Amino acid sequence: MSSTQNEIDQIHEAELEAKKAIQEAENRAREIREETEQEIKNLMEVTEKEAKRDAEKMLNDIESKRMAIEREIRKEIDGEIVIIQDKASRKTTDAVKLAVKIMLGDE
Repeated sequence: MSSTQNEIDQIHEAELEAKKAIQEAENRAREIREETEQEIKNLMEVTEKEAKRDAEKMLNDIESKRMAIEREIRKEIDGEIVIIQDKASRKTTDAVKLAVKIMLGDE
């Protein structure tokens, strides 16, 4: 009977060791899952920051190009304004001369 009891004790010990091994495996699996989830979270944060930085750079580039275009347009408009003012000044001078001639009866 002691042989049977020994076998029962060995089976019981084997069950306890198996339960312990299963528990350790479950714990390790949970740790791996938690580590993986944290790595994914960290990677997502880095990726989001990079995407935001890239988007901001693109917006800055677009804004710089827009400002350069506006400067060129403004330069052209200012040039046209000077030409128009010059023509208007000459026409005003011509109109004043004509008015003086008409007043003096030269015309």
